[in-house]
Amino acid sequence: HAYSIIDDLNNFQLSTGFHVNSSHKFKFISGYSSHLLDNNINKIYKYYNLNFRYKYDTRDIYLDPTKGVLMNLKFNNFIGISDTKNIHQFEFNSTYFKSINNNFLKPVLRYRSTIYLQTSNDNIPLFHKKYLGGHKLVKGYSKTPAENGKFSQYTEVDNFLFNSITLQGTIIPRQIFFSILKTDVVIGSDFRFFIDHGIGSLQKQQFNLGNGIIGY
Repeated sequence: HAYSIIDDLNNFQLSTGFHVNSSHKFKFISGYSSHLLDNNINKIYKYYNLNFRYKYDTRDIYLDPTKGVLMNLKFNNFIGISDTKNIHQFEFNSTYFKSINNNFLKPVLRYRSTIYLQTSNDNIPLFHKKYLGGHKLVKGYSKTPAENGKFSQYTEVDNFLFNSITLQGTIIPRQIFFSILKTDVVIGSDFRFFIDHGIGSLQKQQFNLGNGIIGY
């Protein structure tokens, strides 16, 4: 978490799923979680969790794919216990891979788009906030809001839209140079050019293009 006042007290879950050929995978998750906000209120939030996952994957390889599509659809339902309010979350994440050529550097174009929305009858608690910074979203910004200076108000959000375009290629192909204790040491070199754009909002507020941040 970005804040030390958050403490995850208990968490357990059960999951089951199935797949339809190698491209379609479904998962159902249920469980219980509790969280403590260690501030002046010291409030404990307790939830029953009912979640659904769907994954569509046509990538040719999992590591550095050259073609295909990867999509993830998530529905999370946190059913509040006692005076804790329900939270409902929706996430759709899609990534497209396209090889430009198989000659020099073997460049691959990747486009990723993410929609993340959540709603509740109460304010979204800190442990469900999202952070647009970090290597998984807008690179060049920290996942800790206080480290983003004047952009801190744009990086801690409840909902967000994210888009990224990346051009990646291979300079030195990965090779196993040696092994230590049955662990392979792989050395290689890639290049990567990217531009990321994220825009966030608090729940029940509209997205404002002026609040977007860009990393490259």
